[in-house]
Amino acid sequence: MLIHLDFETYSELDVREVGPWAYSVHPSTTIICGSFASAASDPHIFNVIPPYPLIEAIQKGDVTIAAYNTFFEYCIWRNVGVKKFKYPPIPIEKFTCTAALAASYGLPSSLHAVAEVLGTEQKLAEGKDLIKQLCKPNVEGVRNRDPELIQQLKAYCAQDVIVEREIHRLLKPLNDTMAETFTNVMRMNAYGVPFNTRQARVCKAIGERHAETIAPQLVELTDGRVTKPTQAKRIVEELQTHGVNAPNLQAGTVDELLKTSLPDTARKILALRKAGGKTTVSKYSKILDVVDPNTQRAYGLQRFHAAHTGRLGGQHIQPHNFYRPTIGNKLPLAIQIINESKRPYQQLVDLFGTDQIGEVLASCVRSTIKAPEGEAFINSDFSGVESVAVAWASEDPLTLAVHADPDKDIYISTATNVYNKPYASITDDERFIGKVAELSLGYGGGVSAFMLMAKNYGVNIPLDLAEYVVRTWRTSRPLVVDLWYTLEHALVRCIKQKTRQIVSDKVAFEWDEYLDLIHMQLPSNRSVKYWNPRIERQTITYMSLNSTTHKWSKHHTWGGKLLENYCQAICFDLMAQALNNAFKHSLKPILTVHDELLIEVADRDMSLKTFDEKIMLNKPEWAATFPLSCKTKKIKYYGK
Repeated sequence: MLIHLDFETYSELDVREVGPWAYSVHPSTTIICGSFASAASDPHIFNVIPPYPLIEAIQKGDVTIAAYNTFFEYCIWRNVGVKKFKYPPIPIEKFTCTAALAASYGLPSSLHAVAEVLGTEQKLAEGKDLIKQLCKPNVEGVRNRDPELIQQLKAYCAQDVIVEREIHRLLKPLNDTMAETFTNVMRMNAYGVPFNTRQARVCKAIGERHAETIAPQLVELTDGRVTKPTQAKRIVEELQTHGVNAPNLQAGTVDELLKTSLPDTARKILALRKAGGKTTVSKYSKILDVVDPNTQRAYGLQRFHAAHTGRLGGQHIQPHNFYRPTIGNKLPLAIQIINESKRPYQQLVDLFGTDQIGEVLASCVRSTIKAPEGEAFINSDFSGVESVAVAWASEDPLTLAVHADPDKDIYISTATNVYNKPYASITDDERFIGKVAELSLGYGGGVSAFMLMAKNYGVNIPLDLAEYVVRTWRTSRPLVVDLWYTLEHALVRCIKQKTRQIVSDKVAFEWDEYLDLIHMQLPSNRSVKYWNPRIERQTITYMSLNSTTHKWSKHHTWGGKLLENYCQAICFDLMAQALNNAFKHSLKPILTVHDELLIEVADRDMSLKTFDEKIMLNKPEWAATFPLSCKTKKIKYYGK
């Protein structure tokens, strides 16, 4: 029996700031009311304790719980209901999530927005005010227990169940593999990621002290108009007074500006911004907010189907956005100083210099993810998997042969085509050109994309060389170029004719008249969805969630972008297989980051060779011809 459930709760904490787990284990958190309904029944509202018939059905194992963002309901049931009010435990595999189902359809993340897109019943408008009044302390720190308002909150809770149930009814369930993956993501989120909170506290303190040394210099240089290195808008305005127009203050922009001729004051301001703008105090603060102090673990960090293509994302602490270390082989020494020294700030200044402290702290964020005593991490990363996916999708035998040969390097192979030289004579600089070409051109990128990626690596490529490389790469990959146009033309036909269009045995487009969308069908028996697809001014448009504004808005696409969607979806399917393999072998995955899997193991568990064979390279049947490879290592802390 499927039961749709929603809780309304009170706490001194803000769940948006600390995540569902830390919120649910806080002593102040309690249940105000709940509501549940079966497929056909009206919602039942309860105060704190669910009625006995539901309790009895749960005890018999007859109930699966559906909720919107169900990890919240799981945490409340487990950490509040079971521990404070003697609810019967519910196994985590008995939870399913309508938000995850909506995400698999490429729909927005909020219940209100999904209901708006699908045209179902809506949430009650007064809900936001009720939550503000009843679910957290008022300005005086006192809980509001107004009975009339609580009755209104109960009605709001019941309406949320009605809306969630209607959305669940409209959408087809996840296929078996994705349902298994969702349950395993729930298991990962409930198991948690171990953190070194002492290191996080020390790094936060160092960052705050470092900012204090920079702030007075900025105040003096700007006559008090800028007081902190993080005040980006003020710094941009200050630079304008010195004749410097900065489009933004991202790290790459600042580095580029510092390479140019600048007024002395502007240069000093930018140098201070670079030194202090990356102290990552907020990242360390977030770690300390989200980690459960009782277990030293952070829970609920993975978001299922975060991307349009299916890839998992991060949330709360956002481990997917952790900075990559940039201090090379000095990283272990920096970590040692932070964890062991009585004067860590001064020692880091002595070792790296004041202007590099921000860079050091940013480089140490990943290493706060640390294996508990006596355990380790297995860290495995698929090798060049998107490049392989492009060759596999286009059925390019020569490129696939390179990827399948462990003694061959695809970047060198690409460079041999660009420079018309033997494989063995390619230099490091020439391999770099091959690497940039391989990474930037597969999805239809042109000269601008090639030059921009090279610039992101710190290399400026002359226009004539870029034009030559793009032309040569496309000439050497005719099957890839053909696939861009084949995909685009097939999607156009599907929109116009509203009939299934088969591109190959690996991909097809299917019109869904019921929901006004097109499925790009994948060999893994799932699909990427394109809502309300249209041809407008000879351009393909569709509706999707804007990753920047988080609003439902119109997007444009073409063949290269369609291939990118396809390849990234395939790469996620391979990672989902690896994740599911790990659980089948009773391992404990704690995190995936793009094409990387992190597993917590006893220090002596499983050889890396066995791990690769049974977990990472144990492919599904549809990917039998996909030349998959990986790099695997055992580590004590996360630090790629």
